[in-house]
Amino acid sequence: MKAQISLFALVDSTIVEANTNKLSLVGFFTFYKFTSFPATVPQFSIVTRIINVQPNSNISISINNIESRGGILAPEIEYNNVTVGQDNSVNITTYISGITVDSVGKYPIKIFVNGEELEATPEQYLNIIHG
Repeated sequence: MKAQISLFALVDSTIVEANTNKLSLVGFFTFYKFTSFPATVPQFSIVTRIINVQPNSNISISINNIESRGGILAPEIEYNNVTVGQDNSVNITTYISGITVDSVGKYPIKIFVNGEELEATPEQYLNIIHG
């Protein structure tokens, strides 16, 4: 079976419980609102759960510029030889800080497993609005 995303969320922060390794997500959001540009996006986390992952896979995540402009907004983050659970899934929390955006729009977040881009979920972008 092909790897696929079963959970995608943008959150303010995460907490990992020491004894159980449970992950708590704090502050789900769907957009950032700015009154002027350029604007620096506050620190946030991308939380993903990918299923049907082969052991020792390489996973990478990138935040891309608005499609009309092309290019990458933030450097690609790589996870090499990931540890896969008994159910062939992997949970990844990616901490993002220091991104500056220069306009409103939807900035696509792309996820790759072993170089192959996974099909995106409907909410898989950083949405910047004016307000």
